[in-house]
Amino acid sequence: MTARLNISLLGGFVPTTGTVFPILTSASRTGTFSSITGRTLPSGLYYDIAYNATDVTLTVVAIPGAPVIGTATRGNGQATVTWTAP
Repeated sequence: MTARLNISLLGGFVPTTGTVFPILTSASRTGTFSSITGRTLPSGLYYDIAYNATDVTLTVVAIPGAPVIGTATRGNGQATVTWTAP
């Protein structure tokens, strides 16, 4: 049996870093999803999936090294770039 997970955001909702979503709870769990779509979120975030003995959870985490907010200015032959990561 192939199990696929398709994650969709509705109504412009974007979860914040650290938000946990239990997506499956059972007496026991085996196997993993064969494919996951919708895992990447805006602002340098993504869903980290955890397979445990009795559940599966998604946790919103920052993509390591991904800039979230960036500004660039240029003047007098010099450039300044500032990035803030989550």
